Amino acid sequence: SGPWNMSTVAALVIAATTICHLLGISVGTRAQNAIVAAKLLLLAVIIVWAYLFSSADAWQGTPPQSESNIGWWPESLDAWVVLVGSMSWIALSYTGFNAAVYVAGEARNPRRNVPASMWLATLVVTAIYLLLNYVFVYAPSAESIAGQPNVASIAAAAVGGDWLSGLVRFTIILAMVSSVFAMLLAGPRVYRKMAEDGVMPKLFREDGSPKLAILIQAGLSIIAVFAATLLELMGYLGLTLSACGALAVLSLWWIRSRLPDAHPLRWWETVSMVIYLSITAAILAASWKTHHDQFIAMLLTFALGGIVYVSWIVLESRGWIRKTV
Repeated sequence: SGPWNMSTVAALVIAATTICHLLGISVGTRAQNAIVAAKLLLLAVIIVWAYLFSSADAWQGTPPQSESNIGWWPESLDAWVVLVGSMSWIALSYTGFNAAVYVAGEARNPRRNVPASMWLATLVVTAIYLLLNYVFVYAPSAESIAGQPNVASIAAAAVGGDWLSGLVRFTIILAMVSSVFAMLLAGPRVYRKMAEDGVMPKLFREDGSPKLAILIQAGLSIIAVFAATLLELMGYLGLTLSACGALAVLSLWWIRSRLPDAHPLRWWETVSMVIYLSITAAILAASWKTHHDQFIAMLLTFALGGIVYVSWIVLESRGWIRKTV
């Protein structure tokens, strides 16, 4: 409250992160690794305490195998829409799986390390997500978390008291900071690669740390922070990144016509793609009702990007701007 509101603090975090990345990739990655290590350690403490050191009486929720849990399956189309639409939050938790690709050009032994990091990160996120959400759902009473935004801290207080609730709050803040570090590391590398591919101005082609792209990314991020609330931004990001991820996966089929030497997809890869694309399509369709404003913002983002891209191609074809590749 007061002058130190959340938007101001968030802008300062972005500014501090920007400085770290401007100092070079080694400084930025070391800071990022330290924050992630601290976050994972705190998450481990929370999980271990909840499962091993809290008393059985502290768990006030209904276990899933209880007979009183009849009726958990959505019984109407509207209930299904709400359930599937809420999956955009879950999708947001997994959107970092592809970030390693963006820094592959600066990674050591990328052919081995990038796929390995994606596999390891996805498995770790899945395990942590399921373990934590079991605590969030079944540690507190249903009445105490219904309609509440701070479910995690309420659940922590139920099994560990105020100290564990405070630890959870601090861990959430640390997780947000690590996300800022990760996106300011990955995002500018996308600009640079697009410039190398000829679909962004060549001024983004920079050796070493892409400093101009980092500054632009930071500026856009600070504008977004003051333009919407945290929940609105997270809802928008969940939908937009889910759609982008689906388009990237979908391109694996399209790319076969552009790269004849590409390895053919194996059957289990095709099945995985169909499942992933179907789930993402369902989330986006349901979000039209559950996150209408964020859905419109996502459409406007794609529309603006399409307009800029088509304009770029037209201007380039007419010779009004010089080809960048």
